[in-house]
Amino acid sequence: MALGGPGIPRPSMQGEGHPSAALTWDKVRSIRQEYTAGNGTYQSLAEKYNMSPMAISNVVRNLNWHDPDYTPKLRRRGPR
Repeated sequence: MALGGPGIPRPSMQGEGHPSAALTWDKVRSIRQEYTAGNGTYQSLAEKYNMSPMAISNVVRNLNWHDPDYTPKLRRRGPR
């Protein structure tokens, strides 16, 4: 039997409501704050939170765990 149905709300399958979510909103905010403050790279935060650097990048850039009130403050690399 499918969850939900006519007039029956389905449980959230996004963010913390997803059964395989690896993060919580508290961890997402911590990752964004640490990165913005210069206290970690994608690689170091990935190791700390047991995720891939790309997953951390997507969180920092607001592509995953989208928060309409959050504006990414990305650090710039030096000249190559």
